[in-house]
Amino acid sequence: MELIEQLGTLFNPALDIQSTDNFIDWTSLSVVYQDGLTFSSRSIPQGSGNPIDVMTWKFYMPVWISTSSKLKKLGVIQKIIASIFRGHALQDMQDDDLLLGTRQKITPYGYKVLFLGNTLQLLPADEPFTPTNANLDLPTPPDTSLSWEAVLNAYGVIKPGISQIWLQNPYMDTDIVGTIVIDPLDERILIYNIDADTLPQNTLDPVNSVIDPLQTGPGYGLPSAINGVRYLIVEGVGATGSSSVSWGTVAAKANDIIQYNSTTGQWFVAFDALASTTTQYVTNLTTNIQYRYSNDISQIPNTETPCDGPSWMKSVEGWYDQGDYSIVI
Repeated sequence: MELIEQLGTLFNPALDIQSTDNFIDWTSLSVVYQDGLTFSSRSIPQGSGNPIDVMTWKFYMPVWISTSSKLKKLGVIQKIIASIFRGHALQDMQDDDLLLGTRQKITPYGYKVLFLGNTLQLLPADEPFTPTNANLDLPTPPDTSLSWEAVLNAYGVIKPGISQIWLQNPYMDTDIVGTIVIDPLDERILIYNIDADTLPQNTLDPVNSVIDPLQTGPGYGLPSAINGVRYLIVEGVGATGSSSVSWGTVAAKANDIIQYNSTTGQWFVAFDALASTTTQYVTNLTTNIQYRYSNDISQIPNTETPCDGPSWMKSVEGWYDQGDYSIVI
């Protein structure tokens, strides 16, 4: 009866709910209606017994059915151009600088933010972050003494698990949003829980692992090949007209994705990296890390060291410069 008193007052006659926080999903708003109460027994207790009475409380809610669609580009207004100079409309709309002056990004103390795994760490303004490993493993964060608590206090009172940090990734149309809480074991680290709806969508089927095909193979450090298993390779393997014990006759280059076909008993190139002309995203099922690939050298992620060429990079991890992150109390 106490549960009825507390929950029943929320319905007058229905309770509004939101099924998703995706702001472009028109079906996310819905309602829940009560559909009656039913008690299993209303008899007067006899003797010293205390019979159990089971109550059934029914609810119903409408389900919105929408036609299938494929979202090509997020159609949310990002900015409004107040004035456009004659003859330069397209240029003005594509220019991220303000028309009446250059936009200035200001960050307290000029700190950068390093995003690795599910953590955020502060970096001094004059300290670049250069991973020392050449593979796609998680690099070791630099050893700094910067405390998040001192920076967050400059903004106000932070609510753990509610306050957010927005990361402005230069290769995405929208910001990455996540809630924050200071690591109880290390005040230099923020635990960053990302809203999955703000991450880029995968364009390729996931891979089972990222491997060096010259060091491992099916039965040699990897499980036996089964139909549909996919690997992202960091080194080339095979050559046209040749074969190997582990990989058969497949000829693939570094950054390709190879897949096994049990019908033919052969591996084949499922994704040809050099032939790709668009940005691709894929998730590693072993680590649950998403990677991005682009043939465009200009889309190499934040780094202050030269890059040898196109390669797979973590899609959103890396360091974000001052002004590329904002704190939402």
